[in-house]
Amino acid sequence: MWTNLNCLIDYIVYCLHHHHLTIITIIVVVVVLLLLLLLLLLLIIIIIIIIIIIIIIIIIIIIIIIIIIIIIIINNIINNNNNK
Repeated sequence: MWTNLNCLIDYIVYCLHHHHLTIITIIVVVVVLLLLLLLLLLLIIIIIIIIIIIIIIIIIIIIIIIIIIIIIIINNIINNNNNK
């Protein structure tokens, strides 16, 4: 990714230096860079959402396990009291 960006920057500098760069190519380059940035932002947002969903699922599983353990403990206490 960075090497492509460096090549693009080198190309722009070369074109500016040799006066071959037109307004249209500048606009195209800017639009492409903005689209790449938008894509990267979208990817980051999707990754963050996936991480949040995974964390929520893990928390729910932990809560269910804790509730099951508490129910087992209470059941054991009740059974022990009934056996006495």
